[in-house]
Amino acid sequence: MTPIEFFIVGEPRPQPRPRVARGHAYNPPGLVDAWKGAIGWGCKAHRPPHPLVGPMRVDLWFYFPRPKYHFRKDGQLKQEAPIRHIVRPDRDNAEKVILDCLTRAGFWDDDCQVCAGEVNKLYANTEPGVRVVITPLI
Repeated sequence: MTPIEFFIVGEPRPQPRPRVARGHAYNPPGLVDAWKGAIGWGCKAHRPPHPLVGPMRVDLWFYFPRPKYHFRKDGQLKQEAPIRHIVRPDRDNAEKVILDCLTRAGFWDDDCQVCAGEVNKLYANTEPGVRVVITPLI
């Protein structure tokens, strides 16, 4: 089977840590909800007709917006501006949101099927978002 590849536009957000109050665990509402909505809409056209079975490889390239200090006063990117994004969010928390949303969207029955893949965090030169490549391994 050929890989499924798509790009989701939006600022990547991490999966927040669950909170506990009065003995009940919950996910706090916040900015991640808008990101999850963008993922849901962005992957919809690429969803297979039936959930994928067997082992999967999922490669992710997260593109984060550049901070203002990466630019000169004239708006040009500084030569020393980094390419790799090495600040929060952690890559595992950013990946978790994508895999959970793809599971809910019906790409597979459980994200435990994802057993391989690469995760990259970079600064965006155009628009922020995430490039997703799903490759069945059988």
